[in-house]
Amino acid sequence: MTQILRFHDLKARGIVRNWPQLRRMQLLYGFPTGFLLTPNVRGWVEAEVDQWIAARPREISVRLKGGAKVRHARKLAASGSMPGATEPPKAAPGITAAGEEPVEPAE
Repeated sequence: MTQILRFHDLKARGIVRNWPQLRRMQLLYGFPTGFLLTPNVRGWVEAEVDQWIAARPREISVRLKGGAKVRHARKLAASGSMPGATEPPKAAPGITAAGEEPVEPAE
């Protein structure tokens, strides 16, 4: 039997927080639009939602910049997830991670 999810079910699963976010996900990321159960009630087929979630990328798809890039590299190096990395890359001059002293440019 097909399971129908309502908005509060999507919210309870942690997929969306509010209606504007849901609309952005539909427009930008291909989230299923669902269907109208009544003129004011929208529903989604659970299998379609699960399929959409399974198709989402598992890796970071955005190119990180500045301090975020440095923090991410340090996190990967510390966890051992970055093969061949013994030390994370150094930050560019003037870019610091939270709680660190600024790096002075080398002359």
